[in-house]
Amino acid sequence: MNNYQPQIKTIDIKNYLLIIVASFGFFFIQSCQNCDPIDVPYTEQEPYEVTETQSVTAEYNVIKSQSWKKYNCLKENFWGTCVEKEWYVESITTLQNASEKSAKFTVKISFETYKDGATSKELTYYLSSGETKEYVIKFDIASEYAEYKNLSYSVTAGDYEIEKTVTKYKTVTKYRKCNPCEEDCGGHHKSSMPSWLIIVIILGVVGIVAIIIKKIRA
Repeated sequence: MNNYQPQIKTIDIKNYLLIIVASFGFFFIQSCQNCDPIDVPYTEQEPYEVTETQSVTAEYNVIKSQSWKKYNCLKENFWGTCVEKEWYVESITTLQNASEKSAKFTVKISFETYKDGATSKELTYYLSSGETKEYVIKFDIASEYAEYKNLSYSVTAGDYEIEKTVTKYKTVTKYRKCNPCEEDCGGHHKSSMPSWLIIVIILGVVGIVAIIIKKIRA
């Protein structure tokens, strides 16, 4: 009985000391932590607008395209009748600029006869928006009875420039306020005391307690 009672006191004192050390460590660490809000960086995509110049191919409407044989009178007789004629084929292509701005348009006529073979001619005009123009192209032929096997047209539209507003995105760094004592700040924290010094102090306290417990047991 006499040997058992001091052992209880030793255990009780040890437990009390451990509780004191744990409480001290908890409140010490809390007191060393600076809870002032800190700026935590983060990134996000921020939209911005720029004005770009773009090249656009002009649009057009072919109103009509037709051809026929015609002649120039080179010589008339006494009564005014043409006795010497110069024959040709006339092709007329009527084109309209359907774009919002002025642009160049080229009409090419391909012509082929059985006797002279294939040839081509082209005309280019600069048309304002909505403007209509006749492209008149002539091909000489031998006579009124000359036959041709092909007459076709093609249109080449030019380009014009427009300004267009385009939305783009860029990565920007921003900052938010974070309280290190209330939330996870992503590893960012402030301490009023260096961490190495806190560890040294805690180890020192634990060492002192261990010495006290050892003396009590002795």
